[in-house]
Amino acid sequence: MHVGVLEAKNSLSQLLKRVVEGEDVVITNRGQPVARLVPTAEASPVASRRRLIAELRAQDIANPKPESERLSWEQIKALRDKGRP
Repeated sequence: MHVGVLEAKNSLSQLLKRVVEGEDVVITNRGQPVARLVPTAEASPVASRRRLIAELRAQDIANPKPESERLSWEQIKALRDKGRP
């Protein structure tokens, strides 16, 4: 999601809620990206899972693979669990 500086200033708390839920927010100044809000690792384990699922779905949509090359749920769970402390 891209927002201008003024909009970010006026709706920071709402943007932070979206970030905690796993969404990246890019702040722009006159159309040029100048900052990015992303959740910290401590923000929410749910956000990390949501982000992983979103990234996997985006990869699958952008680069469809033959069924034989797709990840199984077990492989996805192993990738998810690998990143946990």
